[in-house]
Amino acid sequence: MEKIAFLFPGQGSQYLGMGKALADEYAVVRHTFEEASDLLGYDLAEICFEGSYSDLADSAIAQPALLTTSISAFRAYMQEIGVKPDFAAGHSLGEYAALTASGALTFKDALLLVKLRGELTQQLINNGNGRMTIVDGVHESIVEQECLSVDPSGTHVSVSCRNGPEQTAISGEEDAISRVELNLQELGSLTPLFKSAPFHSSLMTEVADQFTESLHSVNYSRLGWPVISNVTGLPYPDEHSVADLLIRQITHPVRWSDTMSFLSKQRVSLTVESGPKNVLTALVEANVPKGINVFCFDSRFDRQNLAQHLNLQGDFI
Repeated sequence: MEKIAFLFPGQGSQYLGMGKALADEYAVVRHTFEEASDLLGYDLAEICFEGSYSDLADSAIAQPALLTTSISAFRAYMQEIGVKPDFAAGHSLGEYAALTASGALTFKDALLLVKLRGELTQQLINNGNGRMTIVDGVHESIVEQECLSVDPSGTHVSVSCRNGPEQTAISGEEDAISRVELNLQELGSLTPLFKSAPFHSSLMTEVADQFTESLHSVNYSRLGWPVISNVTGLPYPDEHSVADLLIRQITHPVRWSDTMSFLSKQRVSLTVESGPKNVLTALVEANVPKGINVFCFDSRFDRQNLAQHLNLQGDFI
C-alpha cells in the first residue's frame, strides 16, 4: 500500500496573493481565513490576497499567515480527497502546521502561538542581532567545517538548516557570518537574508526563553499520525514531548535531510506540500531523487493530478 506524507513549509515561502486561488475555489479555505482574522483581530485574507510585500516581510504577520494558508489548504485536501497522511513534517515554522493537522494542536492554539513567536522574532530582527544565509552547491560537511573554523564554539555562527546534501542555511552574528560567506563564495551560491532572524541558532535563546511559558501553557492532544520533529529527524514520541521539542527547535538546526531519509526508509511513496509555493517539493527531489511522487497543493495542476493519482489507487478511495 502506498504511504503518504504531508509537508508544511516555513517562513520564506510566503508570497503576495498566497491562498487566494484556493479561497476562490473552496469555502473551507475562506472560512479558515475568517476564523484566523477573528482570532488575530485584523483581516488576514486582505493582507495575504491584496496586501503589500512589506506586510508579509514582517514575521509578526508572516508566521500566522503561513500557518493559516497551510492549514486551509490541508482542510481543502481533506474535504475534497480525504486520504489521511501516514506521516507529516513541517520545515521550521511549518512544524506547527504539521502538529495542527495531526490534531496535537488546535488551530486556535497554534495560531496564537505562532503570532507570539512571530512578534518575538520580529523584535530580534529589529534589534539587528544576526541573520541567515542560504548556501547552495556546497556539501553540508564543508559548510560546517567553515563555520567551525571561524567560530569553534558555534555560538556566533553555525549551520542552522540541513536541507539537503548540498543546501544548508547558516545563522550568526554579522561579522562571523560574513567571514564564513567570504570563505564559501568561490565554492557555491550564497543568498544572504539581510532582514531575517538568526533562526535555529544560539542567538535565538532569548526568544526561546520568552516563548517557553506559552508553549507549556497549551494542552496538547494525541497525534493522529506521526509528525517528524525538526530537532531529531524522528517522530515525536507522544503529545507530552511537543512543548519541549518546539522550544529546542528555536535554537537547534532543522534536520530536514534526516527527515527525508526517515520518510524514505518508511517507504513513503507520495508527498503533498500543503502551503504556498513548492519549496519542500523541490527538497524532496533533492534528497530522494527517485521513488517518491511529489505534489504541491498550491498548484492547480498538481491538485488535479493528485486527485487523479489517488483515485487510481483502489486501496485508497
